[in-house]
Amino acid sequence: MTHKFALTSSGPLSGKSTLARHLRDAYGFILADHSRSLVTAFVESWNSVLPVSERIAVDQVYQEKEVWRGRLQQFGYQTGFNDNTGAQLWVFITLKEWLPDQKRDVVFDSLRGETQANVLHWLGFEVVQIEISEYERCARAAKLNLSCTGISQSMAAHPELELGVRHPDIRLDGSLPTAFQASTLLGIQTSKPRC
Repeated sequence: MTHKFALTSSGPLSGKSTLARHLRDAYGFILADHSRSLVTAFVESWNSVLPVSERIAVDQVYQEKEVWRGRLQQFGYQTGFNDNTGAQLWVFITLKEWLPDQKRDVVFDSLRGETQANVLHWLGFEVVQIEISEYERCARAAKLNLSCTGISQSMAAHPELELGVRHPDIRLDGSLPTAFQASTLLGIQTSKPRC
């Protein structure tokens, strides 16, 4: 049976990308990185109008995500990434490696909103929502030297992008170890970790 998981969360720092990378590295899943699709298009657009000395790289945007977050969100709305107008197109762009060989396991990291969830359901994906408490989110932010207040403001400004979906197929506790979350998704019997 082919596994098709689309990850979302109840907010940033839930561990979506960590789980997606684990599924790729430990189980051979194709990682369809939806954020990378947006960032790559944004960087191409940004660099197309600037002199070489002012151009940016995809890795730079990831390293300075909080600096670029507002512009990325705006670009997402301008290109239909964040809304109904382009959801299907952007999902297919992100799945370009998987679409020719749909017999391989795939993890989509990460969907934004109900429209993208509907497109992915149509393709047979299970929507997996990773949830963490606000306390856990702030603790993770502190470890990364990020502002918990800033993250909360970003979530409040764009709840349609940051708060997951109403009815996911599966809910995971993001405070549990990544390997345990993966084995839960795959139906592999393990003993529950001690916290």
